[in-house]
Amino acid sequence: MNGQKKTHVLLIYECFTASVRLCGYEQLNYLSKKRVICLQHGPDSRITANQCQWADILVFVRNATWLSYKIAKENQKRGKMILYVIDDDLLAVAPYSASAAYYSERFVRSRVWWFITNSSFLISPSRYILHKYKKYARRIVRMEEPCMITDALWANKDHRKIKIGFAGSADRSSDVQNILQKALEQFCYCHQDEIELEFMGVKFELPEQIHAVWYPFEEDYTNYQRVFSKLNWDIGLAPMPDTKFHHAKHYNKYIEYASIGCVGIYSNVIPYQWIVRHQKNGILCENTLQGWKDALEWCIAHPQLIAENRKRIQSDAQEKFSLEKITGRLLEQIPQLISYRARTDRLCSIRMYSNIGMCIRCIEFLQRYRRKALKKITEKIYEKIQYDKWFQKFCKKNE
Repeated sequence: MNGQKKTHVLLIYECFTASVRLCGYEQLNYLSKKRVICLQHGPDSRITANQCQWADILVFVRNATWLSYKIAKENQKRGKMILYVIDDDLLAVAPYSASAAYYSERFVRSRVWWFITNSSFLISPSRYILHKYKKYARRIVRMEEPCMITDALWANKDHRKIKIGFAGSADRSSDVQNILQKALEQFCYCHQDEIELEFMGVKFELPEQIHAVWYPFEEDYTNYQRVFSKLNWDIGLAPMPDTKFHHAKHYNKYIEYASIGCVGIYSNVIPYQWIVRHQKNGILCENTLQGWKDALEWCIAHPQLIAENRKRIQSDAQEKFSLEKITGRLLEQIPQLISYRARTDRLCSIRMYSNIGMCIRCIEFLQRYRRKALKKITEKIYEKIQYDKWFQKFCKKNE
């Protein structure tokens, strides 16, 4: 950059989830490694006044806390550029989702709305979200998620049994159960000796005779990818209801399955209709018992065509979803990422905001769960302890 000061970008999030990793961190970290920007990042609760003073651009991913809102608003007054990234329609979360209670709260919704309407750019991988909010946002930008290709993409798939699986958070349990359960039961009874069935994250009841293997879900994306890349699935399942909330989702399952060389079976709904070419780079099927049974049977009956699908998916992973290419497209839309300089570097009172933000977060948590608050905290701690034990065993087994 000819000795000139590089743009300072501060990425702020609530937790370092897969959304943060794939919808912000990987792209910005790539630019940082190429030495065209300077990057710092961290959760809103640990952001300092000096970091805000240092930054030219603040990027927020799915943020909805009072603290994130206050940091964004105060820094915008100081000439900092604010970018907001969402990969779900946070103002229309499905009512059965685990996060529905949080995003239905009036104050949370008002903060999300402020980010959507006041940020210099509203960024999303979802065409549906950008179309819905384009008349309210200042500017909209579509940012693709990268395919974090693993060695498993080229792994040998010639094992004796066909491995079929689904990976997703507990929020997806009802989707898998409602759409897939009966089809899987009938399919597995007919092909028990030919297949292995695995689930990561979701949990629901299946007959003991099916012998499904269950893996816990990991919020930390680095650990999640470490486990996921070892699964070596042949067929990945991607059921999705046909609702407005789900239309706003991205086809990230396609990208995720591509990272391990896995051919997906996808519900024939938006957003999968935008990326999957039936029987070319995946299978589209209707959300019916017969539709899913037929799709599974087709995969079993056409191993050569599945292999050809895998080659096209590999090509997509390298040509359409490589980190280099999607970051290049992002820069074309937001050249300010490497050119913007804030007009002021006045300090903002982050420490005071952090203390207030923690109090507000505790109050909102207690209001949300009331008498169940203590039980909720205890469950989270127990789940974390149990997962850590399992993850350590998994790592030792796969060393």
